[in-house]
Amino acid sequence: MSSKYADGVTGRVEFNEDGDRKFANYSIMNLQNRKLVQVGIYNGTHVIPNDRKIIWPGGETEKPRGYQMSTRLKIVTIHQEPFVYVKPTLSDGTCKEEFTVNGDPVKKVICTGPNDTSPGSPRHTVPQCCYGFCIDLLIKLARTMNFTYEVHLVADGKFGTQERVGVVPRSRRRTGACSLEGLRRAGPEPGRSLEWVTHEMGRGGSLSGEWGPRCPRPHRRVAPQG
Repeated sequence: MSSKYADGVTGRVEFNEDGDRKFANYSIMNLQNRKLVQVGIYNGTHVIPNDRKIIWPGGETEKPRGYQMSTRLKIVTIHQEPFVYVKPTLSDGTCKEEFTVNGDPVKKVICTGPNDTSPGSPRHTVPQCCYGFCIDLLIKLARTMNFTYEVHLVADGKFGTQERVGVVPRSRRRTGACSLEGLRRAGPEPGRSLEWVTHEMGRGGSLSGEWGPRCPRPHRRVAPQG
């Protein structure tokens, strides 16, 4: 099928690489007195309003003040190499600059969690440096879906047990919005079954995400204004 037609019943017909029609005009309709009334036209780049007044919800004729929903998420994860590496910060509180074998800088984020990096130290929560496959994925998702985040390491260092502790229930209790852990299956003993499928990765094992109540699902784009 050709992606371009010189002319069509509705005018010039052409599609972009995503399959969406180019050069199309869309009527912007407003429900007024139980009827749809055209209040403007969208030509693909900007809105062209007409003289008709828009009736907003509640019967208001003045444009209501908008508000922005919070897009800062609390991310909970666990120390599990190579998916999440955890290292202590430098004396100034920053992360040591390191590079991959290809010379690319290793992307690191500050994460707070139990101090397990220094043997003999008390288990109090301290800022640490997290990096690895999951952190790279988080950074990419945040850039694509336009949200900010703070990363926390699960306090007990476990994926989950029959007592419902660890990463999964914490995301459901809303102490963390999202879990970065891949789950193989949900069985009666999460401590054994809720784990990274390290050995499955090379054999096409399926992964599913654990999403908290405030975490955007991967199939839904979150793009707040501003």
